[in-house]
Amino acid sequence: MSEVQGTVENTEKETVKRVSDKDFIRAWQTSNSVAEVVEKTGIKTAGQRAIKLRKRLAAQGVELKKMPRGGGLRITPEKDAELAAFLTELNGESDE
Repeated sequence: MSEVQGTVENTEKETVKRVSDKDFIRAWQTSNSVAEVVEKTGIKTAGQRAIKLRKRLAAQGVELKKMPRGGGLRITPEKDAELAAFLTELNGESDE
């Protein structure tokens, strides 16, 4: 797989890597995480690109695989209660 088709300078003087749709799809389908796709392609917004491609390809009756989620925080009623208590305490401090 060719990693990069070319590079372009953006307005913030960062190098933007260009990867063809075929190379991106190959990287996506053979990876186990979005982070792995980023590593293979150098595209920091790999998840967003996959969403766009998924929508385009769905019209053709083809699906990109979905990456497992789980790197984020688990939301539980206990955590929500803890955050609510924290916010109440914080709001009380700002009234003083």
